[in-house]
Amino acid sequence: MHVRTLILLLLVAPVARAEEKSPKEELARTIHSLILPQIPKQHEDRSGWGQTIPMPANLRRPGLRRTMIKVGDRMELPQGTWVRTKVWFDDPARDVQLRVVDQRQKDDNKSRLVLEATIKLHGERQRQEWLRGLKLVDLTARADAVILATFDVDLTVELKAGKLLPELKVEPKVVKTKLELKEFDLQKLNIGAGPVQVETRAFEEEMRRSLEDSLKQSEPKVSDKVNEVLTKAAKDGKLKLFAPKP
Repeated sequence: MHVRTLILLLLVAPVARAEEKSPKEELARTIHSLILPQIPKQHEDRSGWGQTIPMPANLRRPGLRRTMIKVGDRMELPQGTWVRTKVWFDDPARDVQLRVVDQRQKDDNKSRLVLEATIKLHGERQRQEWLRGLKLVDLTARADAVILATFDVDLTVELKAGKLLPELKVEPKVVKTKLELKEFDLQKLNIGAGPVQVETRAFEEEMRRSLEDSLKQSEPKVSDKVNEVLTKAAKDGKLKLFAPKP
């Protein structure tokens, strides 16, 4: 075994006694406690909600009852597809479970840490279709979902001269994040007033695809956030590593 590697193994957390948590469990508990404050209990995306158009000068059938919305100093008509999505947790501390899957040595001063989080949440999606202030479709679906998040983290470990023993410097970097929708269970579907009928099965699939697309698009931001949390934890000396596999 290389001398540097031997010294690193001597400086990481020792093997736990039988009555204590294992080093993997302790590291997972630490990371879980650091990530939890970063998770909002509820999040709503309304970026696709509220589109309008100016009142047309030659509006057909002016006698129909239309919805009007004040935009600035004028009234406008709802138009096109309105979509909003909301997700929430009952209890993030319980609904987000994290474990350390593996830690393997890559070279003398770098190892690969694999984290896995199981996330249980609720979701709601509403879609409305508008035509010049007339509501044609109004659907709201609620579902329960389970998401599996996997993080590959490279840990660069350096030894720096100390007063008695060399000091251990750990630099984590999230190199890959994968968010997968593992379970999707439609709980409720409300069909609001509207003259146009919509296939409910199609809307359920739309909600599922929307959640999957949202997870894919969120991977870079989630990587940055987890990387930020781990980097701060390493600087504060809170990442107690265990001996990686060769």
